[in-house]
Formats: sequence, C-alpha cells, structure tokens
Amino acid sequence: MKNIAFLEEISDKNSFLSFLKKDEIRECVASSLFNQEMIPVVFDALNGFTDEQEKLFLRFIHYVDKKMISQTISSKNMKNKIMTILSGSIYIGNFYDKIRHYDLAHLMSISNFSFLDSLEEYSLNLMVLDKELFDIYQEKTKDYMYYLSFNELAIKLYDEGYSKEEIIAYISKRTSQEILWEVGDYINEIVEKGGFSL
Repeated sequence: MKNIAFLEEISDKNSFLSFLKKDEIRECVASSLFNQEMIPVVFDALNGFTDEQEKLFLRFIHYVDKKMISQTISSKNMKNKIMTILSGSIYIGNFYDKIRHYDLAHLMSISNFSFLDSLEEYSLNLMVLDKELFDIYQEKTKDYMYYLSFNELAIKLYDEGYSKEEIIAYISKRTSQEILWEVGDYINEIVEKGGFSL
C-alpha cells in the first residue's frame, strides 16, 4: 500500500482527514472489519477535537504507526493500523476525560479491540478494560499482540457475569499462553455455531 508512509507525515487532524479521503484509504476502510456505522462518529470526533484532544490524537497516530509492526504483508498491517486509529479517534473524541491519562499502549490495546463495536460497546470496554487490568497485562508481556486475546477473555468473563474483581483474579492466575488457548477454544466454539468473533 503506497500510502503506508503517509502516517509519518500527519501533523494535524486535517491532514489525517485528507488521508482518509484518499481513494485507496477509503477502499481500505470499506473492505475492513471496522464497523461502517461508526464512520460518521469518527468524522464527528475528529471535527470536534479540542486542541488537547488533537495533540493526544497525533501522539496516538505516531505511536500506533511505530509500535504496530506485523509479520504479515504491509497492506494487512496498514489496514490494522488504520482501524486502530479510527477506533482511537472515537475514544479520544467521545471519552476524553476517561482516557486522557491512559498510557498510549493502553489506548492502543482497547482501540485495536474495538473495530466491530457500537458506541455503547466502547463505553463498556472502558469500564471492563481499565488501567488496573491493563497493568496486569503488562506484567505478563509487553507484546501488544497478546492484548487482543486478553481483552477478548475479559469481555467474555464480563458477559458471563463475572465481577470486575473476579475478572482480574481470573486473568492474573493464568499465563499468557493459557489465555491464548482459552480464547482460541472460545472462538472455535463460536465459529462452529455459525457465529463470528475477532
């Protein structure tokens, strides 16, 4: 994807808006897993940024661009970066007071998890996937690739009725590999039943 280097050149929200209007990027987003109903929410968030939100967003873009390195082909990696940045713009635009003190790694973790979500689910993610839980993730590994599975397990446990304290205890007692196996089994069950999950 020839526009992959353009992320390095983004200096304000307007240059990112211009980036999103490129035909290649529009096609990339349209063919991605990103919830297409949330696209207007993205643009509303970007256009409504305060100076402080815009500063955080720019830091987030360049952090994602630097940290999200994949062994897959560059077009897939770029699509993943763009979806993560779009989700991040929603968190920054709509939940700034809750996320403004987050580490960029934490914001990237929940943004990378939120592609399919509605705005209500973004709010739920913030409630469940908070700083206390993310600190446990980082004690287990600094590899962000694991965090998607960690988040998947935390939300699964919440949906099953676990309290926040029980979720923290459950994840704390398991190794990273054990979590990956459990989430893998869970996703396989969903697929076998005809459902879908990231």
